[in-house]
Parts: sequence; C-alpha cells; structure tokens
Amino acid sequence: MNEELIAPAAVIAAEVLRQTQPIYGEITEEVIASAFAQAYRGLLAGVKEAKKSHPPVSGAIVQLG
Repeated sequence: MNEELIAPAAVIAAEVLRQTQPIYGEITEEVIASAFAQAYRGLLAGVKEAKKSHPPVSGAIVQLG
C-alpha cells in the first residue's frame, strides 16, 4: 500500500460518507472499509494514468534562472 495515498483516500472516503449518510442512515464498518478501498483504488488509478501520460524524464538537467 502506498503510504502517501492513505490520508487522501481517507479524506475522500470521509467526505463521500458524510454526504451519503443522510440518504442511507447508519454507516457500518463494512461501508467505511468499502468507501476507503474505492477511494484508494481510484487514487492509484489516477496516479498510474498520470505517470503514463507524463512519464518522468530520466537524466534531464533543469536550469533555473
């Protein structure tokens, strides 16, 4: 698990649950785990797509100024 994505996935899951709680009522542990897993997978897919679209340039020298 990519530790850098844990906090953003938790924030996404919490917001989704906050918005859906009035509609569905009680939120169980299973619902929380599922929301987190979906958010995490979505972030992983986004990172993968971003890396595919913009691969890092190896050996590049950047001059500033």
